[in-house]
Amino acid sequence: MNPIIALRRCGGAARRVTLLRAGVSRGAILRAVERGHIVRHPGCYALPRTPDAVLWAVRTSGVATCLSALRIAGVALRDDPVPHVWVPEHRGGRADAAVVWHRTSAYARSEVGSMEASLDLAGLCVTPLDQLIAIDSALNQGLVTRDDVAAFRIGSRERRAWLMSHCDDRAESLLETIARVRLEEAGLTVASQVWFRGIGSVDLLVEGAVVVELDGRAHHSDVAAFRRDRARDRELNALGFQVLRYTYADVIAPEFGVVADVEDVLWRRRGGQFAG
Repeated sequence: MNPIIALRRCGGAARRVTLLRAGVSRGAILRAVERGHIVRHPGCYALPRTPDAVLWAVRTSGVATCLSALRIAGVALRDDPVPHVWVPEHRGGRADAAVVWHRTSAYARSEVGSMEASLDLAGLCVTPLDQLIAIDSALNQGLVTRDDVAAFRIGSRERRAWLMSHCDDRAESLLETIARVRLEEAGLTVASQVWFRGIGSVDLLVEGAVVVELDGRAHHSDVAAFRRDRARDRELNALGFQVLRYTYADVIAPEFGVVADVEDVLWRRRGGQFAG
């Protein structure tokens, strides 16, 4: 058995005894390490660039879960988390290690690394908004359904109800989730990814009148993209919509001025009679 293939089947990392049982010879392991095809870590061997959470899981007979499992699956997260690992209750985790250890009876070992359980466990580690960012991303990618979210087992009833009322499978970025929730919590009606014939979809449409476009950190890498967006803005303005465009820094800024900007536009459009 080729050690690279064996490690891939094990999720990227495994103890030597596991590789030997899979039919990998000691010589093949040594040669793969010498050639840089696999890396020897304390307690295990791994493919290059294997996430730290997977390494810790192998060392502790645990499972990568929560934010680590979400990151590995490509789910959007606002911050780059330290490893999150579920371990059996009888197993200890080094108190000085930069690892978040999860021990829960809410999920069995066979479940704890799943997308549903990881999203649910995230409620123990992040704010409701950050948990919602991950849920929206997973919904948008088809990794979970609303029924999966409704079946969460952890967290208060109020938190679960808030998540269900705000989750949206149309959200295509964490910026959309953040902006949409803030606008909704201000009492405004918001629709995501609204399609305009001949123009395409817009990120958010507020009160049927204001278009909010959100540009990520890597947006507009070329002049042509910049020009296309300005042309779209002009077309939307010609149809009677006010377009407000924001950068990543605008949306994540502590003061978050998007709500105030939208309310100001609505106030002016309604002749000073804004009723949000």
